[in-house]
Amino acid sequence: MHPPQREVDRERALRRVRGGVLAEFAILSFVVWMLLAGILELGRAFTVQQLLQTNARTLARELARLPLPADATFADALATDEFADRVLDTRFLVIDSALLARCGRADFGEAGHEADLDALFAALPFGNRLLRPLMISDQRGDEQMIRYPGTLLVRGTPPGAGCEDGSAYAVRIPRLDDATGSYEWLDVVSSTDAPGTPDRFQLAGGGWAGLQLNYPFQSVGLMAGRNTGTINPATGREFVTFVEDDGAAPAAPSGSTISVSDSDTGAYAGNAGLGRFYSIPGAGGAPRAVRPFRRILSASAGFRREIFVSAGGA
Repeated sequence: MHPPQREVDRERALRRVRGGVLAEFAILSFVVWMLLAGILELGRAFTVQQLLQTNARTLARELARLPLPADATFADALATDEFADRVLDTRFLVIDSALLARCGRADFGEAGHEADLDALFAALPFGNRLLRPLMISDQRGDEQMIRYPGTLLVRGTPPGAGCEDGSAYAVRIPRLDDATGSYEWLDVVSSTDAPGTPDRFQLAGGGWAGLQLNYPFQSVGLMAGRNTGTINPATGREFVTFVEDDGAAPAAPSGSTISVSDSDTGAYAGNAGLGRFYSIPGAGGAPRAVRPFRRILSASAGFRREIFVSAGGA
């Protein structure tokens, strides 16, 4: 016995309603997700920028107050051995398992590791402690580490190195010129003096303690795009295409080699730590390796350096 036509029509109407609700949910959930991801990532970017500015101001102020000779250069002020009252030791921008072992500290995952890590940072210059909130977790093979973001470089350590010699790794930040495909290597902390100009840190050059902090902000929640130069006639706007993952790493700075990430995906995976994640499959059905959104965030600060000398000029 067949159900009445009225019940059949009612069931069909309910199916249409359920199908429409499901389609609306799929569309709206995507929009809500994009808004949420944008809010979270922008909030993270603002937090990083605020930390950079605060840290740059603090480091510059302390550099201006160091009891250094009048002819000391900016490089002297950041020297790791010459002056005991240094404000930042760049040899400790990476804290890896080998360094923890040389310092007699518990390795990652071992009992007491957190307390030992806190004790290690407490023994470092205060500038290293300021940069700690900006550091990320990473892994190279079986070796775990926390480090400042950027390209991980192998610099090595001398035979019989101790804790005071720092990590065998260093960090530099590659800035890519999309137009030419070339890279410029940036230091984590650098002088604000223009290249080729006299060192203004010296008293004869102006006595100016100015520095810049650089940070590679990368987000896999956002995709990097590149202008194509072609205008969409329907909208009058330029077409934008995804930036594919780089096929080759940039040439390493002189005297070092690049330690390529072993992880497949992540904000700082891939060649030279530029990041890699996989997009929705294209027409061929295979997902594409895409570089995440990336910007170099920088903050600079400077203070007048006051130097007092005795009447005899000593």
